[in-house]
Amino acid sequence: EVTVATGDCINYTLNYTLVEPPPCLPDAYEPNDTRDTATFVLPPQDLTVESTNAEDYLDFEVAAGATVTVTVLFTHAEGDIDLYVYPDVGSPVGVSTSSSDNESVTLTNNDAVPATYTARVWLRNPGTSLPCMTYRLEVL
Repeated sequence: EVTVATGDCINYTLNYTLVEPPPCLPDAYEPNDTRDTATFVLPPQDLTVESTNAEDYLDFEVAAGATVTVTVLFTHAEGDIDLYVYPDVGSPVGVSTSSSDNESVTLTNNDAVPATYTARVWLRNPGTSLPCMTYRLEVL
């Protein structure tokens, strides 16, 4: 019921439709949800991680003797992303697991030749995150 300026009342009907959010579209590097399916990228890259496949593995190259900082830029209010950086084989050379926006790992390639590293971008607690999170991977 609505009251019109003159004080009279009129009846009306209000129709509404709830719209489902759009589906999470995978980025161009899927499938890359395991270390064995990691995709080689040339950062910077704008990417997505889905709550159903809550990990991305991305290979990148570091020049001989170079020190770089690997950064994942995201908004923590949308979900909690952690960053793990691995050498070609073995355990992580760096881990960043804060409870704030963005994660970073700095590493040095001490080899005399370029080396491939793998970034594991992990969406923690996907049930409390947006179904699709965007992030930016930088290696500077």
